[in-house]
Amino acid sequence: MEHLHILPEEEQRKQFAQIIAAICKESGVPLSQAVIKALAAVDRRNFIPLNEFDNRFKDQVIPPNITMPSIMAKMLELALGQSRGKALEVGTRSGLNAAYMSYIFDEVFTIERNSPDIKSARESLRKEGRTNVTVFQGDGLKGLPQQAPFDAIIVTGGLTAPPETLLGQLSPTGRLVAPIGEDRYGKVIHVFQQGISEPIVTDIQLSIIPIVSPEQGGWHESTLHLRL
Repeated sequence: MEHLHILPEEEQRKQFAQIIAAICKESGVPLSQAVIKALAAVDRRNFIPLNEFDNRFKDQVIPPNITMPSIMAKMLELALGQSRGKALEVGTRSGLNAAYMSYIFDEVFTIERNSPDIKSARESLRKEGRTNVTVFQGDGLKGLPQQAPFDAIIVTGGLTAPPETLLGQLSPTGRLVAPIGEDRYGKVIHVFQQGISEPIVTDIQLSIIPIVSPEQGGWHESTLHLRL
């Protein structure tokens, strides 16, 4: 992807989106035009630390909290259902994934428990000009019942079990996408759809930060050090 850096920024984003689309298709998750356009629309410079700018068009994790673009893209695609009204994200982190979601859904609500991440994400989303994203502080696994139902819910951290509270906040055709597994970092992406009893268990495996919460599916802080 080194050749991208000789192109204008907007053209780099378009070509990067196509590269990510090819990676996802090869791994069995072809991307819709809606997701590809969202990938091309977001200026990653607004969310990535200055010392990581040279890596913004690479399919890799960027410290401290930015997931691989191909993983983000797959989760976005798997979350798409019949309606694209309201979406909920659990785990705002940098705000980058919420920005992608904001180009696909009419309204995006995102929840983060860490104050420094909230401040940074709000500022990054402001720079990106995304006015349809609202960042909340709190326990993401409790969801936002006052804003429910949601057409899509994306959980960006690892869970131990299906998040029943969030599942209860899906719209009749809504989907929930979450990495689930008993190992602290080794997770498999699951897709839950309202009205269908069994989730789709994908073959997408990833190492990801756990979601800490006393709610069902969350990791308890007291047990994290025991499950390395």
